[in-house]
Amino acid sequence: ELAIRACKECRFSNGGHLFAAVNGNTIQIYSTHTCDNIGNLRGHNQKVRSVAWTPDDAKLISCGQDGAVYVWSLRDFKRLDESVLKSCQYTSCDATA
Repeated sequence: ELAIRACKECRFSNGGHLFAAVNGNTIQIYSTHTCDNIGNLRGHNQKVRSVAWTPDDAKLISCGQDGAVYVWSLRDFKRLDESVLKSCQYTSCDATA
């Protein structure tokens, strides 16, 4: 059993070896095999509403109530790209090749 406090969104990677759990404005990345938290993605100013893995599982896309869409590297857990439209509150995102 793995307790993740206040998790409202969870998404497994396409390969199944990782999963992302959203807690407010933080995205926690876990190893599916060991259940270890291997990294945290922070940058949203409000709640993260959706996350999506790229087909190769190398990046994660996140969007939130703050109008931000971020692209994260899972190699070093850093933000690679962003698009912010403060007048918008995103509820869903997806990743394509």
